[in-house]
Amino acid sequence: MTKIDFLYNVDNFTNGLSLVLRNFYENQKTLIYAHDGHKNISDSLWQFEGFYPHHVGDYPNEEIPDANFLIGDQFHYFFDELLINISASDCLFFSRFANLIEVVTQDQLIKDNARNRLKKYRDYGFNVNLINYQELTN
Repeated sequence: MTKIDFLYNVDNFTNGLSLVLRNFYENQKTLIYAHDGHKNISDSLWQFEGFYPHHVGDYPNEEIPDANFLIGDQFHYFFDELLINISASDCLFFSRFANLIEVVTQDQLIKDNARNRLKKYRDYGFNVNLINYQELTN
């Protein structure tokens, strides 16, 4: 069963992603789930402390990846250990991953959508761990 964490009260997705990589990433094959802004996310990964080589968009199924990260919105079976959702929408294939981290900013629309996802996960029987970003950064 997928382990689900909600990192909430985040000031923006970039800072949330940075915190996730510093505190929760453990060399897993990772999909950073995002519908748009792939270039901005890619640029951010190169600016973070640490080294996070990655691919953006679709990745060929027949190639073994040379990086641990894929930024996009499609499932790829090589990147199935950690899912980091930095979008405002559901990731319908979340249960294919060992771990899911939902990054929830302070934007009202994003919070509302996250509340709906939280309710849905709990209704499906998932145990959800809530993590307050502000407590981790103070």
